[in-house]
Amino acid sequence: MRFALPRSPLLTAVTSAHGIVERRPAVPVLSHLLLEAKQDEITLRATDLDHTFTARIPASVETPGTAIVLVQTLYDALRKTGEVDTLGFFVNEEGSRLTLKAGRSRFNLTILQEATFPEEGAFSAATSFKLATLALKQLIDKTRFSVSTEETRYALNGIYMHTTAEDTVLRAAATDSHRLAVTAVPFKESASLSMILSRKTVTEATKLLDKSEGEVSVSVSAAQIRLDFGNEILTARLVDGEFPNYTRVIPERSTTFFDVDRKKFIESVDRASIIADDTVRIVKLKLQEDLLRIFSVQHELGTAEDEVDVLFKGSTSWEASFNARYLLEAAEHIDGDKIRVYITDALAPVLMERPEDSATSFVVMPMRM
Repeated sequence: MRFALPRSPLLTAVTSAHGIVERRPAVPVLSHLLLEAKQDEITLRATDLDHTFTARIPASVETPGTAIVLVQTLYDALRKTGEVDTLGFFVNEEGSRLTLKAGRSRFNLTILQEATFPEEGAFSAATSFKLATLALKQLIDKTRFSVSTEETRYALNGIYMHTTAEDTVLRAAATDSHRLAVTAVPFKESASLSMILSRKTVTEATKLLDKSEGEVSVSVSAAQIRLDFGNEILTARLVDGEFPNYTRVIPERSTTFFDVDRKKFIESVDRASIIADDTVRIVKLKLQEDLLRIFSVQHELGTAEDEVDVLFKGSTSWEASFNARYLLEAAEHIDGDKIRVYITDALAPVLMERPEDSATSFVVMPMRM
């Protein structure tokens, strides 16, 4: 095998493959990637059996062939090749080394010879559609921070995306049972979807979305999702579980709420939480007419108090305690200058969203002091 190609697209593809493979897998081949050179391109594939990344890169192929090499070594070598524009690769006669030539540098990479790289299984799509990359990015970015990290609650370890054939939006939701994030984007396809994307799928998809524009082709089977960006494809296993009916915990948009400047709210909560316990960071919010006071108490460190002006609509005072991080993360993911917070009582969750816009909503449960 012998070929040459530009450094930049190869480094980009190997970086994506680096995020897919496990560092110390039970099966050694799973820390490797498959390189295949044929015609006028090379194909690169990496997998952990649940996630498979495939990239096609234009190349000048002199001799076709395949090689299985360690992802980490190739990744490190490519990063150290500096500003070399074109890279050359060739396999020795014994088939035991893949040589990378980059300017005056040369790396001889060991080829895993007595191994079979896992074949990518057949993918039978039940639903296929195109989605703007910005729309998919919104679905992920507005919800991923609420994904649970508790392995025992498997169905909550991802983002739930769903729609029906009669619906006009594609919805995404994530929760760790302490807070809930929900968003929606316009969806013109006549399709029914109900799927949970794992944390790793979300992480790797985000990396691809960050460098993509236009549309992504989405295909969904009974157990997998495939995101086709053109020259790069991510295929991932869906989380096997049933996401809870999250709509039951979303409070009604009552006539009791307050509007607050988003930036000032974030700054006030952040300042007040300095004194709070590092593990939980509980802050108390107390609403008195058009003033929101924010407190924290840590017996060993002292107390903190801050306040911010609000526009209050209602007829009752209110106070409740929350995890400051949950409030801050929700506020940081609300677009615009204002936040509307719907309230009821000290033990009820609050609903946070941009005024007059319910497409993206955040629910935060209170904490008992």
